[in-house]
This record gives sequence, C-alpha cells and structure tokens, in this order.
Amino acid sequence: MQDKDLLIIASSSGETSQLIQYVDTAKNIGAKVWLWSTNTHNTIYKKADYDTILSGKSKFTNNDITQQPMGSLFEQSVWLYGDLFVMNYMNKFNISEFELKKRHANLE
Repeated sequence: MQDKDLLIIASSSGETSQLIQYVDTAKNIGAKVWLWSTNTHNTIYKKADYDTILSGKSKFTNNDITQQPMGSLFEQSVWLYGDLFVMNYMNKFNISEFELKKRHANLE
C-alpha cells in the first residue's frame, strides 16, 4: 500500500478491530478508504473516504432483510459487487491478473 492507493474494506458491522487497524494504517500512509458495509453507524464508516451500503445484516443487527443466517447475504453481496467492480476496473485501466497478483497485499 502506498499513498494515493485505495483500500477497500468489506465489513458488515464496521467494527472488526483488525480491519480498523488496516484503515488506520492506510490513512497514515495517505491512502483512501472505501467501506462496503450494511450500515453507516460504525467506526470504519466514520474514517472512510467513500462508502457503499450493500444488502445484509451485521452481527450487531437483528433485522428481517433475509432469512439467511448471520452474514451470508452480505458476504454474497460483497462477492458479486466486488467481482463486478474488479472486472470493470481491470477492463477500464487495462490491468492484467498478473499485475493484480503483484500488488495484492502488503498490510498483513
């Protein structure tokens, strides 16, 4: 991760401590943060530069949006939305899968 990069965080609750640490690291480097979540009332949302609200429920909510247990609907939404975003981004900027692999992660 470098300054001017974008870190995408998918967290239904927005309160996962390890993800909050990733956000803090990214912000300290100068990167932007885009949160994919089920709600706007969380720690990561307050720190994020961008947000997208996806269907699902978090471990802190008990809504009737789905009969699926726990975070299943959110995880499916992230998978589909994420794949569509990445494929469109790769196409728009002519990025190969090989290039993606080289820059996959350095926050761990």
